[in-house]
Amino acid sequence: MKKPKPPKSLQEVKEWVAERGLCVCPDEFWDKYEDLDWYRPDGKPVCCWKSTIRNWHVWNIHHGKAIRCPSANCNNYGVYPSNPDDTGQVRLWCEKHRPHYKPIMPDNSYLFKPVPGGVDINDARNKQRNLLGRN
Repeated sequence: MKKPKPPKSLQEVKEWVAERGLCVCPDEFWDKYEDLDWYRPDGKPVCCWKSTIRNWHVWNIHHGKAIRCPSANCNNYGVYPSNPDDTGQVRLWCEKHRPHYKPIMPDNSYLFKPVPGGVDINDARNKQRNLLGRN
């Protein structure tokens, strides 16, 4: 029996999928076959990982999971989900156009210094009301 021939890295898989615009999530593919030590679920080795990815792509198309990237003039298939919009719809983006979310809080914790003595928000609000003549 032949030994499996895995790709060198996840980056190689991502580049190959993006280059061909396939409807396959490279992270999901990598995780599945890394867990199986590059053997198929039936116990046979993955001799050509590129043909395995193509099979995933064809399966996704035939089972209605292939959705084109919503970016203008992009013919690639979307595999990376975005956050739901106002209507609750999730869009699938390709590798090239996938959204890279910014963190909510910055990593630099030195930006948030404690106020000496502490400030009660209600005190500040009451001072503003008194200045405006509202009680």
